[in-house]
Amino acid sequence: MERAKARELHDKIQDYLNGFPGDEKIVLGNATIDGHIMNIKLEVTSPDAEGRIVSKMEVNFKKYAELYGLKKDDLHEVMIHPSTHDMYAVCGINPKAKKYPILCKKIGTGVVYKFSEAMVKNNLMSPEARGNA
Repeated sequence: MERAKARELHDKIQDYLNGFPGDEKIVLGNATIDGHIMNIKLEVTSPDAEGRIVSKMEVNFKKYAELYGLKKDDLHEVMIHPSTHDMYAVCGINPKAKKYPILCKKIGTGVVYKFSEAMVKNNLMSPEARGNA
């Protein structure tokens, strides 16, 4: 199977799953191709007690934040990149990543970027500064 065909199938399956009835969120992960066979990782997330879908990134952040010198409350806090002045919201942790384990969504685009714990910790906006931004 060609890569382009696999990507097309992956996207079609994800579109179908997005319309799947129920409260669960179903997301396709990475795919591997071996000849004519494609294997795809499937992740199903059910709502928490409050009815929210909590991502694996968020669960990992709450679980591991203190190991990286952050507080659990730093989830969704805003960081300003020191050289570009772009704003990012802390959205999770990838504990398997050695150099850049902290995941942040760029405000405005929603694209997730990876940062070192020092970069995030040193550039989180204080609540006072956020009120003036």
